[in-house]
Amino acid sequence: MNKMFLALMLLPLGSYAMDSVSISGKNLEGLAKELLVNGENQWYSVCPEVQELLVREILHNHPVISYLSKQPIPPVTTLNNIDAFELNQTGDKFVTRRGGKVKVWDVSDGDCVVTFEYANVFSAESNRAGDRLVVVDDNRVKIWDVSDGDCVATFEHANVFSAEFSRAEDRLVTCGRSKVKIWDVSTGECVATFEHAGVRSAEFSRAEDRLVTIGGNRVKILDVSAGKCVAIFEHDCIQSAQFNRAGDRLVTIGGHRVTIWDVSTGECVTTLNHCRVFSAVFTRAEDRLVTIGRHRVIIWDVSTGVCVATLKHDRVWLVQFNRAGDRPVALGGGDDKLEIWDVSAGECVATLEHRFVDNAQFNRTGGRLVSLGGDRVKIWDLSTLLLKDEGYLMRLFTLKQAIILNAVYEVVLARAQVKIRGEEAFVLNEEPLAPGQITFDFNTYPHLWEDYLLLPTAIRLALDPYVTRKTI
Repeated sequence: MNKMFLALMLLPLGSYAMDSVSISGKNLEGLAKELLVNGENQWYSVCPEVQELLVREILHNHPVISYLSKQPIPPVTTLNNIDAFELNQTGDKFVTRRGGKVKVWDVSDGDCVVTFEYANVFSAESNRAGDRLVVVDDNRVKIWDVSDGDCVATFEHANVFSAEFSRAEDRLVTCGRSKVKIWDVSTGECVATFEHAGVRSAEFSRAEDRLVTIGGNRVKILDVSAGKCVAIFEHDCIQSAQFNRAGDRLVTIGGHRVTIWDVSTGECVTTLNHCRVFSAVFTRAEDRLVTIGRHRVIIWDVSTGVCVATLKHDRVWLVQFNRAGDRPVALGGGDDKLEIWDVSAGECVATLEHRFVDNAQFNRTGGRLVSLGGDRVKIWDLSTLLLKDEGYLMRLFTLKQAIILNAVYEVVLARAQVKIRGEEAFVLNEEPLAPGQITFDFNTYPHLWEDYLLLPTAIRLALDPYVTRKTI
């Protein structure tokens, strides 16, 4: 797309309402220029449909965004001597274990928030907000306040090896050899006990009215309020089981099969064959299921059981969806690297240098990734990678910010052979100017300065050397 000052798009918009006045026949370039110059009085009078169209046209294949999205991604922080880690559900903190030490870290800067000393630790997990930590040691489970390091509750459970908060965080489920217990966090009382020989895991449904437990080749559905088992499913070599968001379907994985069950009737809805499958995840719409095996990732149509897409890869550990829930992203790699794949497109979108990776987790927005390889944890900033996702960009940019980005580009970067992060970014037909010889002067457009400061960090840092603003 040829871009001059703002967006050299002579695409007629038809007739749209600006307050009560019709602006029939205006094109994107003219409207964008008018908004840039006139500022606040005109800005918010443009109807949402026109705003969305302007943002989409300005950002589509924009040179600055395209350039930044292709740059190598260095780790933000590297932490040594780590055995295991777990990211909390909001993705702003993660917990690590090493010997008898449990530490909580901040994902944004890699700083240690708090350290707890234990003789033995079997598991450690934070709540969704990251302000509580549940730690399992010999026959005990303790909940700690992360902010002050105080113990707020202790639960006794013989041979306990795991503990997990409910979504509302008012309940705690613990597993120990052949018993599963549910505790009231506020009172410390055991509210239900279930027998399950050889139990290995327990997980609440999203509504928290059901609990799924795995032991031997059996999966049990337990009614939390009634305190009884309401369904049993048999699955050879069972590895995992999970509810869908609605709680009416259960997915079990084992051997070379993935089975979807109707929770209310106990009947098998669909069986999917996938060699050496070890994980599965529903899309947000729950019309697709993504399964992960040793050498491939498969996307299935849940209603028909038909494979709709396949990604072949030697090593894949994790699949996660973007916030819109429609683009699955896979993590995999070899001995010296971690690869991020767009499963739908079947292509690798980024390669990160990290040896012997065996665990990696995205934060909730997908903008941060924490990986563990050997005994090292690395935190990665994926914000530039997300710039390839149009849906992400549309949520990230306001109309004003999109026009600011393009104005700086057209006035400065497109008229000079400049460098961003040490590399030549844009070489145009016009005679190049030396970097810093020309800048975009925000003193001419003071009403845009605050919005410029709110641009995505990676983009603002790239533009900073080519803008000026007098200190008042």
